[in-house]
Amino acid sequence: VMSRASHPVLKVALLLVVLQQSSSCNSRYHISLMRLNWFESIEYCSRLGMRLSVLNTLEKHTEAVREAQATVRDFSGFHNGLWIGGSDLGKKGSFVWLPTGTKVTWTKWKFGEPSGGANERCMNLYNWHEEEFYWMTNDANCELRFYALCQHDYKV
Repeated sequence: VMSRASHPVLKVALLLVVLQQSSSCNSRYHISLMRLNWFESIEYCSRLGMRLSVLNTLEKHTEAVREAQATVRDFSGFHNGLWIGGSDLGKKGSFVWLPTGTKVTWTKWKFGEPSGGANERCMNLYNWHEEEFYWMTNDANCELRFYALCQHDYKV
């Protein structure tokens, strides 16, 4: 039986294993090992001392896509995207980057997005070839399960 004192050591060991799963030590991004909803993704990134990503420039978007393509995560099927840090939960139709509190002025939206469909309030980076989504931004239901795209530095 383990004592309570040994649990922090296990947590640190697990955290080190998780951080080592990132495909690039020099990358500002980390992709979760499992699919989470948007709210769980915020918590997951926060526990790592990170935040959901802010992809507010083409350079950041391109770097995040490279990171996603380099991982061994399964991006097949319907849930093949990454949660990023934007939503319009505060005011429908007005997207804001949660980590910085700034208005979304640039992101690589897929044509026709954000669509504002039923309960589509959270932003994700989506890759679904059948619908010609090639790592573009989409608004999605916050309860869907995608991988979290966490970011080390979230300067704007």
